[in-house]
Amino acid sequence: MGIPTQGPSCNGNDSLPLSLRRARRTNRKLPMRFRDMLPELPMPLPPAAISSLTSGNREPSITPFQPVRQPWEVLSCHSSLPVPPHALFKSQSNSFGLFRVYDIRTLPCHDPVLNELTSEHMKVDKPAGGDNPFHPYPNESSMLLGEWYWNQSSLQSKNSFKWLLSIIGNQDFDPEDIRNTKWAMVDRELGELENKATEEWLNECEGWKKTSISISVPFHRRCLHPGPAQYSVEDFYHRSLVSVIREKVLDPSHHRIFYYEPYELHWHPPHKDHPVRVHREAFTSSAFLESHRQLQDSPAEPGCDLPRCIVALMFWSDATVLTSFGDTKLWPVYMYFGNELKYGRCQPSNHLCAHVAYLQTLPDNFKDFVFEHAGNKMPGGSLFTHCHRELFHAQWKALLDDDFIQAYEHGMVLTCCDRIQRRLYPRIFTYSADYPEKVLIANIRNLGSYPCPCCLIPKDHLQNLATKRDFLQRRILARQDTKERRLKVTASRQLIYNKGYVVGTPQVEALLKEESLVPTMNAFSKRLSHTGFDFFLMLVVDLLHEFELGVWKAVFIHLLRMLESLRGDQLAELDRRYQNVPTFGCSTICQFRKNVSELKQMAARDFEDLLRCALPAFEALLPDPHNTQVAKLLFLLAHWHSLAKLRLHTDETLAIFEKVTVCLGIELRTFTNLVSIEQRQTRIRQIRAEIETQKKMDPVPDVPDQHHIIGKTQNFLVDIVPFMQTHSNDPAVADFVHKLKSHLLPRIQAMHGYSGGLDQGLDDSNVIFNGDRIYKHMIMHLNFTSYNLHCKTEALNPRSSNRNVMMLVSEDAPSDHPYCYARMLGIFHANVIYTGPGSIDYLPRRVEFLWVWWFDLQHRTLSWEDPTLDKGRFLPMHQPHAFGFVDPNDVLRCCHLIPSFADGRLHSDGVALSCEVSDGDVWRSYYVNRFVDCDMMMRYHLGLGVGHVYGYKCMPGTPTGSSQPDSEGAAMAVNVGICVNSDVDVREGDEVTAHELDSEESGPKDLDSSWSSKSGSVSDLDVDSNELVTSDKGSVNFKAAMYHSSAEDSELGLDNSEDMYEF
Repeated sequence: MGIPTQGPSCNGNDSLPLSLRRARRTNRKLPMRFRDMLPELPMPLPPAAISSLTSGNREPSITPFQPVRQPWEVLSCHSSLPVPPHALFKSQSNSFGLFRVYDIRTLPCHDPVLNELTSEHMKVDKPAGGDNPFHPYPNESSMLLGEWYWNQSSLQSKNSFKWLLSIIGNQDFDPEDIRNTKWAMVDRELGELENKATEEWLNECEGWKKTSISISVPFHRRCLHPGPAQYSVEDFYHRSLVSVIREKVLDPSHHRIFYYEPYELHWHPPHKDHPVRVHREAFTSSAFLESHRQLQDSPAEPGCDLPRCIVALMFWSDATVLTSFGDTKLWPVYMYFGNELKYGRCQPSNHLCAHVAYLQTLPDNFKDFVFEHAGNKMPGGSLFTHCHRELFHAQWKALLDDDFIQAYEHGMVLTCCDRIQRRLYPRIFTYSADYPEKVLIANIRNLGSYPCPCCLIPKDHLQNLATKRDFLQRRILARQDTKERRLKVTASRQLIYNKGYVVGTPQVEALLKEESLVPTMNAFSKRLSHTGFDFFLMLVVDLLHEFELGVWKAVFIHLLRMLESLRGDQLAELDRRYQNVPTFGCSTICQFRKNVSELKQMAARDFEDLLRCALPAFEALLPDPHNTQVAKLLFLLAHWHSLAKLRLHTDETLAIFEKVTVCLGIELRTFTNLVSIEQRQTRIRQIRAEIETQKKMDPVPDVPDQHHIIGKTQNFLVDIVPFMQTHSNDPAVADFVHKLKSHLLPRIQAMHGYSGGLDQGLDDSNVIFNGDRIYKHMIMHLNFTSYNLHCKTEALNPRSSNRNVMMLVSEDAPSDHPYCYARMLGIFHANVIYTGPGSIDYLPRRVEFLWVWWFDLQHRTLSWEDPTLDKGRFLPMHQPHAFGFVDPNDVLRCCHLIPSFADGRLHSDGVALSCEVSDGDVWRSYYVNRFVDCDMMMRYHLGLGVGHVYGYKCMPGTPTGSSQPDSEGAAMAVNVGICVNSDVDVREGDEVTAHELDSEESGPKDLDSSWSSKSGSVSDLDVDSNELVTSDKGSVNFKAAMYHSSAEDSELGLDNSEDMYEF
């Protein structure tokens, strides 16, 4: 018999005498209710007939499957770029306030389905054999018999015979099931690896080819055999880039997430009076849109009227050592497509990564070749470095073959999976690599006088990160693949190869050292420079190598040295603190190693976790003022890292990112000054464990349509009377039943439809527990929408570190902080019968609740000016409201509490006062870690998380009760001091220009116009022409732009002081 969940509304009169009524508790702490909006698909595409529209007012024809209200509007626009006028299409806003803007000339005929919105943890992995849990065995009887065969010992025994008898005598054993089982095939499949990683190679082996790569080795004129000599490397394995693109476009499984037409994504929440640009995917970026516009404005191929689209190529490469003890290396080159969702690219199971090459290095016998030609005298190391660069670019020249150049210039005609014939143009957008490889790609010297691959700022000026002068110099001194640069390289190569000069001779250095160049012809420049391609622009930031294993690792190592220099056991204390940091999520914060200070075999993810939990770990380990300065630096590093790893940015978050970068540069400079058959048996055990786990575990939600999932089983019952008698002296259980009934009373009344409210005349004795028992659960799965519109799930377990929860405070709470926190002590449900006023029946109704220990914030701040974390403690047990109950629907998500190690433990003797709470290992106070992940960090930037609807609904100026994206709302003042000003408001049906769409900047308006201008020209930057001396060849003498007198600085609004943006 099912338990009803709701009944018709019914009002009743309270007839209880006054002496039996309980006074209403007005000081009960309840979180504010909220509704987490689920991510939704984009609005439908414009109708096919819309392509025939001009900027006039003709209405498109409406086909039967189209809604009456058209979600698309024609905007007569001019682009912000200097191009002829054209019209744009603006889609209808969805429930989050997101809308798209398309170019009318290239409306999409194919709209990929955004089915990648759910978390990977929410997807239930199906077994290899489909729905058969006994795979590779066809049924349970066969699996039982195979288990007996493979797990028996070599000598038969009575136990094994009894085991066989128990299998045959089992009521579930059916002899017909094993009659036709193919045992040889099952055993063969059982012995194979479950993860068949070789399938990809077997399917693609035909596309791989081996090419011999030749390089010219220059021997100077004093060698035994002077002049260039050819050397060949035979084993260069690679694939044709054109064939990889063709396979991608013609693959039906990849077609569903492949975007051919780019668009701008804007966000118009109700608390803003103008839209904000959203940066999410490569195909919504300004670079993609600009490349697409240039392609549409260029002349079409003669006699071709096919739609022209861009295929965005994104390359990765990273040389690695395969073994810990040998020297076997591998240097793969990966290629992704920017037309696909990055969330799909991040999942290896989607197979969206294409291996295109395995780069070779100079073999060992190359030294013998050099030794022989040099006359039994080994040249200097500069020759080997030069040949290494030559080999690298020779291999890339082979990859950028004639077929690729033909497709780059004239496109490749393909009939895509939607049966539409398109002319596709490949374009290289990004190349991600670590610094040593960037040096190879950019053809500059490793850590030379000008070490940056993107600009010409000298090495001794690198510490001026994020100053006003640095912003200006990065614009003026940006590296470019100019004709002058190529002429310098060509001249240096003539000296080396034609005149017999040594690679590092002063004559060669005179040509190249001024810009830290090298005498190697760049493969990208040689093959693509005539098309206007600048290879310097494809080099992007690599957070893993440049920050997590770069800046942060260097800072962390220096902090360890500072602790080691102090007397005492600070390093041991740091190790102990990191060991006591609780884990969070499935793999967000893992258990730290026993001694993190030893840095043994730590990966980038380990350093990332160290940074996220560094503030409480380093607290009070250093004496003041060093402790305060280090704490501020760690706070800014964690904030910067969280912002850098966001997968969805808006113009406002980018402005915050820029401000935090400025402050981080200041703190880093301050810090610098401060510190000058077994496999078969294993497989069967796994099958057995999976079967038993599926029988015992509660179902995991695979559809994010519910706020939370608590199991339906009633196996772990708690009899209330024995429970209260057993824990009569436990302070946490004091008044347990009364508190629980007071919590359940308004909820069960709402289920009965009683609208009389909770007045003083109601008695919680009307709440009756069916069977006088409640039921306990081990795990609760919580679904929430992240800032970047993804459905995420968390598993909350009171017995693990994932037991702390955060909720929204009630609207009438005196606190100005939006969140309250608590620790789960148990997950329960009860079958409750209500007999009071308004009761419509006496049937039990299932009610779920959480037993919590409330957390009291002692230091709370939402301002990012204060570089500290929220700090608090658990309420003392003797207080009457230290423990309570919470509706699971009020839980926002799991939170990460890190102990304040400097304050010590609550009980120095480690003896707990409550066996239910197990408070023996509780600390005096805790920090709320807002940097545990990007979503958590964005929850403290109220109103900036696109998916955090509650955040901008609570912002000042938001219309009460309005959730429409197009509602009027006052402009939000971001809590870090960003002033949002805009005179342009893009609304549906408005006539606006593309320039207005681009000019709706919500970034800081106090930036000096001389360096915040979008143009990089000297005239736009308002720099005195005397400062930039032009050489005979037209190149800018960048040294003249470096130094300004104080008078010139004041003229430009620049100075060398730290007069930067204030939070």
